[in-house]
Amino acid sequence: MPDEPQEPRPTPEENPVLNDPWQPPGNHWRLDTKFRATDEIVAGRRKSGAYLPVPLPGPDPTLAPTAAELPPHRLVNAVRARVDAWRAAGRPGVSAATRDLLDHWDSFRTEPRPFFCQREAVETLIWLKEAGPADRSAEHAEIVERLHAVNAARNEGLDRVAVKMATGTGKTLAMAMVIAWQGVRERRGAEVLVIAPNLTVKERLRELDPETPAGKRTYDALLPPHLRGRFSARVSILNYQKFRRGDRLFVDGAKDTATKAAKDLLRRGRRGAAKQWEETPAQMLSRLLRAHRGARQLLVLNDEGHHCYRPVPQQKKGTAEEREWEEGAALWFNALRSLRESGRLAWVADFSATPMYLRLPPDLETPVFPWIVSDYPLIEAVEAGLTKVPRVPVDDDTEAASPIYRNLYENAETRRLAADDLNDSVAAPLRTLYGHYEETDRKYAEAGRLPVMIVVANDVKNATALYRWIAGGEATDRATDRAPAAYEPGNLPLFSNVRPDGTGFREDPPTILVHSKLDSADELSGNLASVMKKQAEILAPEAGSKREAMERLREIVGSVGKKGQPGESVRCVVSVSMLSEGWDTRTVTHIFGFRKFGSELLCEQVAGRSLRRTAYDDFADEERRLLRPEVSNIFGVPFAFMRAKGEAPQPVRDRYGVFSVAGKENYRLRFPNLAGYRWELAGPRLRLDPGLVRPFVPAALQRAAESPWDPVRGQPAEVDVAGVVGRGAIFYDTRREKEERWKLAREVFRLFVENIEVEADTPVVRRRTLFTDALRAVDSWMAHPLVEYESVREIGLAGERPAAAREIVRACALRGSGRPRVLPVFADETDAAAPRTLDTGSVCYETARKLVRDCRRSELNRAPCDSEPELAVAAALDGSRKVARWVRNDRLHWSIPYLAAGSGVARRYVPDFVARLAEPGPDGEPVHLVIEYKGQPGRDSEAKHRAVVDWWIPALANTDDAACRGTWRYCLLTRPDAVRDDLDAALAAAANA
Repeated sequence: MPDEPQEPRPTPEENPVLNDPWQPPGNHWRLDTKFRATDEIVAGRRKSGAYLPVPLPGPDPTLAPTAAELPPHRLVNAVRARVDAWRAAGRPGVSAATRDLLDHWDSFRTEPRPFFCQREAVETLIWLKEAGPADRSAEHAEIVERLHAVNAARNEGLDRVAVKMATGTGKTLAMAMVIAWQGVRERRGAEVLVIAPNLTVKERLRELDPETPAGKRTYDALLPPHLRGRFSARVSILNYQKFRRGDRLFVDGAKDTATKAAKDLLRRGRRGAAKQWEETPAQMLSRLLRAHRGARQLLVLNDEGHHCYRPVPQQKKGTAEEREWEEGAALWFNALRSLRESGRLAWVADFSATPMYLRLPPDLETPVFPWIVSDYPLIEAVEAGLTKVPRVPVDDDTEAASPIYRNLYENAETRRLAADDLNDSVAAPLRTLYGHYEETDRKYAEAGRLPVMIVVANDVKNATALYRWIAGGEATDRATDRAPAAYEPGNLPLFSNVRPDGTGFREDPPTILVHSKLDSADELSGNLASVMKKQAEILAPEAGSKREAMERLREIVGSVGKKGQPGESVRCVVSVSMLSEGWDTRTVTHIFGFRKFGSELLCEQVAGRSLRRTAYDDFADEERRLLRPEVSNIFGVPFAFMRAKGEAPQPVRDRYGVFSVAGKENYRLRFPNLAGYRWELAGPRLRLDPGLVRPFVPAALQRAAESPWDPVRGQPAEVDVAGVVGRGAIFYDTRREKEERWKLAREVFRLFVENIEVEADTPVVRRRTLFTDALRAVDSWMAHPLVEYESVREIGLAGERPAAAREIVRACALRGSGRPRVLPVFADETDAAAPRTLDTGSVCYETARKLVRDCRRSELNRAPCDSEPELAVAAALDGSRKVARWVRNDRLHWSIPYLAAGSGVARRYVPDFVARLAEPGPDGEPVHLVIEYKGQPGRDSEAKHRAVVDWWIPALANTDDAACRGTWRYCLLTRPDAVRDDLDAALAAAANA
């Protein structure tokens, strides 16, 4: 018998995406000795290691020491293993608030739902700072001791950890999750200082401040409703340059109004006078941290924390760029040192895609920071589809040992460029890359978007030359045979700032020149200032000053590729050195590098500008939640990573809104909001019958009024308070009230047991159930209008407890059941702030999913779907006469509790659809059908199915609570080619059940 044909295995060229980004990595590509992916898929997660983003030198490199065995990664792998085990065990050792946060982030109720890498980063910090001692004290103590040793050697003893997350995987949201955890964990609120590398990042981080509108939206999404009132955090966001100690001479308010000449005059002839007028570290911190004055110690979050370290002595003198970088690193590190010395530093967490030294310290084997504790590298992000795959030249038709266009700076005929005669070794690859850009542009045009190309140069002169050659400008040579022209178009038409006829600049120039010093207009000087001034005349002619012009340029740079914003029309960005971190443009498709790359960090930093993917809801495999791969194309950056092929990257799709439609309230659906389940044991139960309650007259209250003192404690049980004006109040001893309630319930329980002759050997659990019944009967009786006592305490003081107990037992009906029953535990029973029911009346969000159905019989305007079969279900529900109303259960925050298979950990299941049938059931109540489509069974599919059928539906049927009104049924659709037929059968079965 011939073998059945096997499904072809994927290759990293065809599709490098292997894993669901919301789940732990389950597979990975095996790497060869050049750190490129082979065709072999290995089960499980790749260990953390020093996987180089640049090739090893030489034509036939040998493998470096085992990546996972290098010191920083041994620590990461140890922590990762411990956190994985802690997560699988249900995360013991945390407070209730922390547990609720983690459960909320795990569920589909959070929007946006955190990726696994974001949750893992925060879980690692939670285990280190909160759960570890209770989870595994010995292992935790060993890891903490290793961190202390590293920090003593590298960070002067600062309590510092680093989290590595690849560019585009959501470091900002992860930092917000840390602040949310601290804000609900600390009873007096969290004190947080966020330090950024520049103004661009600082502006982006405003969403971390809960006092801003963006911050409020962020924390409302990250916090479950019952924790929002508990959350408290004061967050300050500063760029590290602010920590330069200022000059106190002639400082008037926030601005120094003194001239340099005046200061020099006062200092003249006095040795050390400059330092005399310099701020002390304490004065600097007092000026910068006014919001935290007198506060407790601060948690410091370093965004792009690779800019912060104590410089290490090197054998060779660095380049000017390296020295400038390390001076900035020292300034940032001094800020942390000043905080520690002033007693205001709690601990420090670095967040970075590249937490490493710019230059390898002589005593380390790898430049990676040795205090790193969590690692989600670029290769894992690509395997989860969270970032684009950077494509670099891997071969050409020359006889060179390596592709010429891979390292343009080293292979260029000259390293000093001229705009009027750009060397062919630079112009040729620019034209080649531009040719591919034109193909990409045609594809993006269908979506109304513009792809973006970045050109990175080594200095201002070369950047200016490239900018002029690409974008054109004012004519410099008019002594030609043709008629003189004032302007010359650029050499790449789509990037030319000059009109094709040479009559002037375009109104929407597509090319801009930027520099990191745009963050401070005062630092612009020389040739750079001249270039920026001319560019400002084109882009910001309305600016009244240099500072206003620079601010306008920053706005354009910060909004490149974003529709409706100042940078919408920009196609090409020419940058000196590299673009600032925090630049989050998602439409970058091409990078051209002309500079020397002397470290791994710089390669990944430049490539990182093109790694952000365009959409996170574009699935190649909806069932397995595998994102469609995207690519970027890079010339001139010696960055070796993964092979990738394919056409132009997918364009960004426009997002659309999904919301509840005003006027369609008659299509509203309500869902019982359950937190779990409980058993009602078999045997007689005690239930108060309101119809049997008799008037209970307070005949003995007079005796209680004559004895205002608590006879048991000798203290008043109630106290009247009043002011000179205004309404008074009565304070009760709540402990006394609870004690009297339990005493009355105990009396009811005793009489009840005597009446039904419960045997003395009745199990303890059975007696506890009966006592719970007695407590509920007491509460129901006290709330009855025929009972005139206002509190149980009054009954106890009046000596009428036995009489009240007899009345309660008389009004109770004895109910029995031959078998145990499962009952619902509503969310508001475990959390008073949680709603008892949820509905479709307040839905509002945006998505870019391409499969969508406009709705007629739903309160929502649209139903976004993850697959074609789901879309077929939506169409069938909207067109079926058997259905009165329906909804796609997407971001409604409604889910069903269940226990995960194997581990038994509590999880939440989010079904796909809910429909209410047109015809009511035999009892006149509405009939609801919960619908799930699952083409391929998942890991927990059976557990979810059994939770609905064996627990959720029976629990609702066993209670008469108004929140559970109606009949509920469930159907699981598994045949993609028979969705409509199977759904019709399920609707008919639900109607006849």
